[in-house]
Amino acid sequence: SPLPSPLPSPLPSSSLPSPLPSVSSMPTQFADSCNVSTSIQLKQAVEVLTCSTVFLMNGFTMKLKVTVSKRSELPSGVSVVGVNNPILDADFEVSHFEVEVGARLSLIGLTLINGYATDYGGTVTVRRGAYLYLERSQILFSYAKSYGGAVYSNYATVVANATRFENCSAATDSGRGGALAVFYGNLTLESTSLVGNEAFYGGAMFVYSGDEKALNGTRAYLTISRSNFLKSTAKIGR
Repeated sequence: SPLPSPLPSPLPSSSLPSPLPSVSSMPTQFADSCNVSTSIQLKQAVEVLTCSTVFLMNGFTMKLKVTVSKRSELPSGVSVVGVNNPILDADFEVSHFEVEVGARLSLIGLTLINGYATDYGGTVTVRRGAYLYLERSQILFSYAKSYGGAVYSNYATVVANATRFENCSAATDSGRGGALAVFYGNLTLESTSLVGNEAFYGGAMFVYSGDEKALNGTRAYLTISRSNFLKSTAKIGR
């Protein structure tokens, strides 16, 4: 089946409303968009409010993982859009995002660094039937002990456009996919770079697809165009 279309392009920064000063944990909300400037505000905007577009006005340290759920009031999901390419630093304490079953998340113009997971997805985990779209973003120095140093996807769809995965790792003895670990579902890389990533299996990425008799014929589908794989290392497969 064809991949879903990417989420709508964000508004240019010149059209963004000016944020209002705030001393609370709640973001500044304008109709269906929110401006945020702290980790707590980001979590509130995505998990509680009906913000289809969340504008990050500056970088900050991520204190808590943000969970994106499927919500009837947000049928197209949530777009998190960076203004002037903010840096979200998880400080090797948490992963940045989890996209739950059937949910949709778009990350545009962000730099996500130092994500950490004790199991899967150092920066983002994408669950069954969910959709992750990355554009003009970077995921750097992210680590997962098991699968997907940067992104772990299971029966889901991941699309990366003009994005860079660098120095990410899943380097334990069972680690799979230094940058990306994809089990079934769809992965599309367009004008994307994977550089200097490391894992035991699949230094840059690990993609698992069952045979035609397994799991009702569920397979993994991989599309790569105008992308680069450089300097990744693995014990088995690069």
